[in-house]
Amino acid sequence: MQHSDAENNPPSSIEEHPGQALAVAAELFFLLNLVFLPIVGFIILSGLYLRYKNHPVPLARCHLRQAFIASLWSGVMLVLVNAVILFFGGYDSPAVWIIVILYLTSFHTAFIMFGTFALTRAMNGRHYHYPLIGRKCLG
Repeated sequence: MQHSDAENNPPSSIEEHPGQALAVAAELFFLLNLVFLPIVGFIILSGLYLRYKNHPVPLARCHLRQAFIASLWSGVMLVLVNAVILFFGGYDSPAVWIIVILYLTSFHTAFIMFGTFALTRAMNGRHYHYPLIGRKCLG
């Protein structure tokens, strides 16, 4: 019995939304910046943001802006944590490990968690804003 093409090649269940690839890339580079390659991920994300910040598709523009702002905030938090460490006696102080563990279990983990949420929203073609630091996206 011969099967029709419709049975052999079912339609894709993933619908491609305009700007979705750029939105996913922005969130991936945000997570890359946090987890694997901090400076490289930020440079690539910054380049994407500067090139496409006025993208005509709201989905891409929203995720680019959100990922870039969140990346800046994560950098600010890292600088603040280092300042607190230096204030409390430098890197030889016993308080260093308490500060580092608190930072990693609270702020850094939260950035990774919200970045993962943003990535799944981008993969589904939906808008996302980071809590406390992001603005609602229009469109």
